[in-house]
Amino acid sequence: MNIIDGNFSDKKERSTTLEKLQSAIDGMHISEADADTEFALVVFNPDGYTTVGTSMSIMETVFMLESAKMGLMAGDPEDSTTLQ
Repeated sequence: MNIIDGNFSDKKERSTTLEKLQSAIDGMHISEADADTEFALVVFNPDGYTTVGTSMSIMETVFMLESAKMGLMAGDPEDSTTLQ
C-alpha cells in the first residue's frame, strides 16, 4: 500500500482542492503496469468532513482503512525514501 501524505501546494499562497489533487496525482508516477491497480483517494477538509473515492468495494475499502489504522496504532511509522 502506498500512502501519499503531504502539502500538495506548489505555490506559497493557498491552492484550491482541485490543484492539490492534481499535484498529488501527478506525483504518483502511474505506469502502464499499474493499469489494473485499485485506488482509494481520501480528501479531508478543515471542517472535519472526509470524502473517499475508490475503485474498490465498500468491504475492501473498510478493510484497507482499518488495516492502515491498526498499523499506525501498533507501531511507530518510519520515514522512508519511498511512498508509504
